Amino acid sequence: MATTASDPRPSQSVLELAHAMLAQERKVAYVRPFFERSDPDSDPAVRRMRELLGGDPRRARAALCVSEADRLIAEGFQDEVQRRCMRLVDPLVAEGAVVLVEVPGRQDRVGSTALETAAALAQNLGFSVAAHVEDADGGPDELLSRAESVVSDLHRAGAVVGAVLFTGASGVLSEAEAGSSPALGGLAAVRMLPAVLPEDGAAGQKAVRGADAGLASAVEALLGSEQPGTTALRFLHDLAARAASGRRRIVLPEGEDPRILRATSALRRMDVCDLVLLGNRNEVHQLAAAEGVELDGVEVVDPGDCERRERYARRHAVLRAHKGAGLEHSLELMGRRAYFGTIMMVHLGEADGMVSGAAHTTADTIRPALEVVRTDPGVSIVSSVFLMLVANRVLVFGDCAVNPEPTAEHLVDIAYASALTARRFGVEQRVALLSYSSGTSGAGASVDKVRTAVALLREKHPELTVDGPLQYDAAVNPGIAASKYPGSEVAGEATVMVFPSLDAGNIGYKAVQQCSGAVAIGPILQGLDQPINDLSRGCTVQDVVNTVLITAVQAQTRPAVPVRRSEVVGP
Repeated sequence: MATTASDPRPSQSVLELAHAMLAQERKVAYVRPFFERSDPDSDPAVRRMRELLGGDPRRARAALCVSEADRLIAEGFQDEVQRRCMRLVDPLVAEGAVVLVEVPGRQDRVGSTALETAAALAQNLGFSVAAHVEDADGGPDELLSRAESVVSDLHRAGAVVGAVLFTGASGVLSEAEAGSSPALGGLAAVRMLPAVLPEDGAAGQKAVRGADAGLASAVEALLGSEQPGTTALRFLHDLAARAASGRRRIVLPEGEDPRILRATSALRRMDVCDLVLLGNRNEVHQLAAAEGVELDGVEVVDPGDCERRERYARRHAVLRAHKGAGLEHSLELMGRRAYFGTIMMVHLGEADGMVSGAAHTTADTIRPALEVVRTDPGVSIVSSVFLMLVANRVLVFGDCAVNPEPTAEHLVDIAYASALTARRFGVEQRVALLSYSSGTSGAGASVDKVRTAVALLREKHPELTVDGPLQYDAAVNPGIAASKYPGSEVAGEATVMVFPSLDAGNIGYKAVQQCSGAVAIGPILQGLDQPINDLSRGCTVQDVVNTVLITAVQAQTRPAVPVRRSEVVGP
């Protein structure tokens, strides 16, 4: 749970919550996002809570100094501030602790208010918020107005509020008065706290009434009202953790692209995978220096390396001999980055996966893969999906990048591969095959194709939860689904969307991305037996980072290739 307060010491509400939890024999931990001093161990709140929680330094910590947060935000790494907190909180939650995250009340120095910071942290951590409201001697009406304003602001910021905790000099608002408020009456618990904060020390700690039954019920309410869904940052944070858990080696063929170099810098800081850049070594290092990017520990491979080029060409000629490819033709192809670095390195076991496309078309990325890399068992075509991180959930959209006019049989393969991708990345698989009509309400060649695909998919993969044809609104909105397509396990709750054509899929994902602010990760290629992924030529640095993380996780289904440390070349 997250709380908001303004004192550099642990607030009265946090102390009482901690005592109540300890009285219930819960394991309690405390995290403060920011500290003012150079050493988090000298922070008064951390010291006081560490003493209360038995002296274990892991159970009371602060994430980062305010000055460091200022620097990260100025450099455009706002999300890193949230990630620092998440890295402290996640292990504590995994150990079964109830974690109190206290956001100090004045956070203008780090670019947001305390409420905004608390709301964002609560959403990313999956916590509810306990709003701490201080009485300023204005009487019950003013106190109620201030509480309503705080709760409304938190709700607008997307937070789930579990309780409002009052402190102050007069604190005379009654439970009945709080319950009569439209903004507060729906809360599970509103607890009135004593007006005077106990002094530090054992006597003061005893004065805090942690075993109070009313506060105990507030604790239960807070623990029972956690933030639903998965935020984009939460998904990406977990994705990075998964990539780091089974380190893989990913090749990036466009080493002279500034976006690729900046993404390499970000991935080095994250320390989640090993990277190989392709390009002229001198040019890559000169550009990296100009961009302020350090390449220590990053392998740079020059496609002009005659020994490698000839070795790769000989292997390619053998693989394509049935198509009449000779060594001379293969040598010419190895002059192209997509063949040299991506396909032959991955195919020959010198890299676990590749990400290309920042300066090349999708066809440039896929064509070499189709020549050398086989398709996965159970599918006959290569397709693609986007992971759409929208409204605290993750949706899978396919195919949005590869197959212009898929047949019914192709839709079956796309749906099956998309469901496997969803499962790999922790998304529940409820598959909707989309069309311009729902159920039997429409007719035409396109909707008939989708009906045929649904029937074939159920026959071929009865383990999948699938339905269609469905319009998009009926697929995702339970109220509309109840009217248009009642009785379906998928309608209104779909998580995997299979579009009937490339036109529909590409327009659909871009419309959702642009109109809702969703994060679109992809295109993620599926159906290949080795992880090879494409970038848009308009990709951002974050797009590159996200796609590399996806590729590294995909590669974990196979044994890792050995890292050739002798080939790692620094500046």
